[in-house]
Order: sequence, then C-alpha cells, then structure tokens
Amino acid sequence: MKAASSGSRRGKPSAAWTGASFEVRKGSRMLVVAAVTQGEESHVLVELDAVTHWNHEANGEPQESDELSIEDLHAILEAIEAEADEQGLSIDFE
Repeated sequence: MKAASSGSRRGKPSAAWTGASFEVRKGSRMLVVAAVTQGEESHVLVELDAVTHWNHEANGEPQESDELSIEDLHAILEAIEAEADEQGLSIDFE
C-alpha cells in the first residue's frame, strides 16, 4: 500500500488503497469508502451508498455540518480513480 499525500482543506482530496477500501483525506477530514475485489484482484467495485459525510480524524465521527456536496463527491471520485490508476486497478462505482 502506498501512502497518499495529504490534501489541504481547500485543496483536492487524496486517496490511498488499503486492499479493502479507499481512505480519502482532505485536511483534517477523512472518510473510508468500502470496496470489494471481484474475480481478479485488480478489479474493484466501489460502494458509494454510505458516502454522505466527512469524518473527523480526531474522533472518526461524521459531523452534520460536513455533509458532502456534489463538488466534494466529484473530487472524491477523481481521487479514488487516480489512486486506482496508480495501483493498476480497474474500478466500477455502485
């Protein structure tokens, strides 16, 4: 697993593949996006149903004020796609 660079709160989020999920960070906020390998280890299905709020690294709890915007979700998907490319993974979003 390769460590991802830290994103700033105003900058783009960064993602790291853990082998079972993508850890996405932006400043002091983070979230874990579940993923399941299918067939080949290099094909991953990313589960987006539970992706609604950022969590804070300090307590891991979602904050109501940190609900994801459409722009956040778009940037998160771009970060996940970039990490998947770096790791040689093909991905589908569900």
